[in-house]
Amino acid sequence: MQTTENPYLQWYPGALALARNLLGCHASAEDVLQTSISKTLGSSALPIDEAAQRVWFFKVVRNGCFDYLRDQKRFNADADIEEAVGFSDTPDLVDASQRQQWVRAALLTLSSEQREIIVLRDVNDLSYADIAHILQLNSGTVMSRLHRARMALRQALLMLEKSHPVSTQATSATSSPGGTHE
Repeated sequence: MQTTENPYLQWYPGALALARNLLGCHASAEDVLQTSISKTLGSSALPIDEAAQRVWFFKVVRNGCFDYLRDQKRFNADADIEEAVGFSDTPDLVDASQRQQWVRAALLTLSSEQREIIVLRDVNDLSYADIAHILQLNSGTVMSRLHRARMALRQALLMLEKSHPVSTQATSATSSPGGTHE
């Protein structure tokens, strides 16, 4: 989906997911992403290699999110995440949508650093080396932080499952015990 006007538009969905998870607000994420795209258009020092362009673009988006949070004076790594992002419960949805809601709710319980590293790796499928470059860490640190973030996400999901047992029973009741598994 590379365009002649702005090759970075091909990474828009992943960058939007990163910004939305860092900011907690879809509208603010879109604003930051628009500003980031404008910066890429005006930059004179663009990386030549496509992989380097992708990493550079995600770094611009990440920095834009932090700038936005600083401007809003809402950035505090120890703050209550629900309060910072204005999270509110959404109505129960069916199976896959409900699981997505649970993952989103569980992500909101993680620190911003944990959410960020999970989104970069598991949503945007960036390599450890690319994440290390974006976050300015070494690859070993990325791997250990990602592992801890995934374990924290797992714990949060288990807590959600315990607090909503009816939802999980409904899901297991719809699957047939003798059916085939894909």
